[in-house]
Amino acid sequence: MSTSVCIIRAPFQYRYSVLNVQEEPIITYLTGYFDSVGFHDYDIHDFHLERGTTLDDVLAKSYDHYVLAIRETGENTHYVRRIVRHLSGRDAKVWIYGQVARLRRFTDWPDNVALVEHSERRLAAELGLPDDGPDFESGLTARPYIQRLRLDDYQVRRARGTLETTRGCHFGCTFCFINQGKNYDKRWQVRPNEAILADLRAYCDMGIRNFVFYDSEFLGKDESLFPAKAELLERIAAELPKIRFKIYARADTLLAFDRFDLLKRAGLVQVFVGAESFAQADLDALNKTLRAEQIVSAVQHLEARDIYANLSFIVFNRNTSTQTIRTNLDAVEGLVRDKPRLLGIPSFTFSFESDWKGRRKVREGVSRTLSDKTYMIHDLRQKEQPISETVFDANLEPLMEIYRLLSYEWSKKLVKLNLHRDHATADERPALDRWFHGLTPFCLRVMREYLDRFESGELTLDTLPAAREELYQKIFRYYSDLPASHRHLETYEDHASAMDYSGQSARVEDDEYWLDAIPA
Repeated sequence: MSTSVCIIRAPFQYRYSVLNVQEEPIITYLTGYFDSVGFHDYDIHDFHLERGTTLDDVLAKSYDHYVLAIRETGENTHYVRRIVRHLSGRDAKVWIYGQVARLRRFTDWPDNVALVEHSERRLAAELGLPDDGPDFESGLTARPYIQRLRLDDYQVRRARGTLETTRGCHFGCTFCFINQGKNYDKRWQVRPNEAILADLRAYCDMGIRNFVFYDSEFLGKDESLFPAKAELLERIAAELPKIRFKIYARADTLLAFDRFDLLKRAGLVQVFVGAESFAQADLDALNKTLRAEQIVSAVQHLEARDIYANLSFIVFNRNTSTQTIRTNLDAVEGLVRDKPRLLGIPSFTFSFESDWKGRRKVREGVSRTLSDKTYMIHDLRQKEQPISETVFDANLEPLMEIYRLLSYEWSKKLVKLNLHRDHATADERPALDRWFHGLTPFCLRVMREYLDRFESGELTLDTLPAAREELYQKIFRYYSDLPASHRHLETYEDHASAMDYSGQSARVEDDEYWLDAIPA
């Protein structure tokens, strides 16, 4: 097998987002396949985990093939496309591998670039390697690579094993990458329990006890799948050292499975619940085939067992209005009254839907064009959608900018406080706990106030400078109880204060966008 391969995991989050210390399973299962067929001539460059990685590291050595793992999340597409441009002049083949359906809509790929869906056998054939090794449904196991990387101490403490038990999804949500074309050999695939347990044991042997089951949907729509999943959970509880894990699941599949106590006993500590919205009109517009009351019920079941419900939201989607935002704030407020900490981080503050198809009905009074005066235009470009217009109502831009600033500030502070908590004194811990417990209620209060201002006509592009100053004053007051070394604002001086909203917005903080590691 005289071929060499460079495997690349491009960034997918802001540079400051360092708390997520997990491998990319697209890579671990690919290298697990390589091992099964006796191929070992490959290197791995993981920008996300090895924080000092630069493009120069990738280019320092020549390879026959470059494989860029692509996951339809965050800004991964943006950085994959940026790296591809630097590899286009090389005498090598470049494979973009994994969740590639949306990427087929780009027509500007260099001649040496090709897309391959998430199939180890298919990619192996393209690389000239044996394509008869184990597949996802017949015994493929992961090869962890985290031990090969240069990790900082905080990463070692937070290292998590990352596994797949399924691939694909039964549901037809129109915003999801799964429904944009071919990403997998099959619409839905399930691994045998023995292979999953083998992966868990491999990580446990490395001393890792925290895991993420990185499935788009852990349980599945078909209830005939539930007995095997229950068996897996029973065996985890009985056969492995005590572990903690996170899953991704819909509210309705959690309710249909209805084994919350078993999930807890096996080690479940957090569920990333694909909520998107508590407004039924939003859910219907997104073809979520889910009722808002099901989300509430699932969260209540999780809260009753002290399991975090990390709700995903598309705050600004194709159907968003001020009324649907208010509906969401009301619903979240109802869920956080007793146990605000169990809603995880307040991801309801800011997110938006990308537009990959361009086929949409425009409601009367809706705009699809941003002003270029706020930072929203830069966030939109980072998503690399091949369409210049928005899918959400661009008339909401002033409110979106305030929510974006709020989200950016608490997100960056959350990282700093989590790192500080590792070595905080006993006197500091109560203040840190109060900050985390109070974050969701604080965000709800702020979002309501600025929503009221927007609806009354007080919050506009013209009044954004004053609104921004008031926002940061509120945040600064919220920080006043923190240890003295952490009461400062994280994003005002280098980010927010640089924008006056009077003309075209310039991008600031290039280091937040990995430009020093991967030049544009």
